[in-house]
Amino acid sequence: DNVNRGCGPSNLILVNDKMWVAASQQGKIAICTLKGKVKSTIRDEELLGMNGMALHKELIWIANAGKIIMFDSSKQIIGSFQAHNAGRMATHILSHGDTVWTACSSELRIWDAPCLEMMSLAKEVSIGDGKYLCIAHSKDTGRIFTGSFNGELVMWNSRDGTPMQEMVPTLYSMSDIAVSKNNVWCVT
Repeated sequence: DNVNRGCGPSNLILVNDKMWVAASQQGKIAICTLKGKVKSTIRDEELLGMNGMALHKELIWIANAGKIIMFDSSKQIIGSFQAHNAGRMATHILSHGDTVWTACSSELRIWDAPCLEMMSLAKEVSIGDGKYLCIAHSKDTGRIFTGSFNGELVMWNSRDGTPMQEMVPTLYSMSDIAVSKNNVWCVT
């Protein structure tokens, strides 16, 4: 069983030695062994167009147009909430310690989420006309980086959510960021 050719994976995350492979155009998540064998699938109309996935405290957070749907590792939906109100704009998710960072359109929100029952919005930041397109964490420095539609790269203090450095290394949109030691790579 393939995730489907031509409508390939949009997101991947590792959950308890299983790979969750999202096919957003099909509203489907395939749960695969590490050798690529599909063990089960989740299909739901709410997953059509999903654009972000993260593992946080044993819960799988899936984003779709500002809404976050949470699954447990047994594939059960355990809750959902509207994290952003930005229409069909992509929502990006990053789990870091007891917090979850969500970025959608020009909004960055930091959720204090030590457990589901105690989740609350800790901070909200707006970048005006820019649009967040990617978010990444540096394990080496503990910093969080966001990339935007207008080519802006921001380094954030992961403890308090304040911007530490802002730069525009490119005039093109950033679609992804990778961070290793003292290097930040941007895909434009």
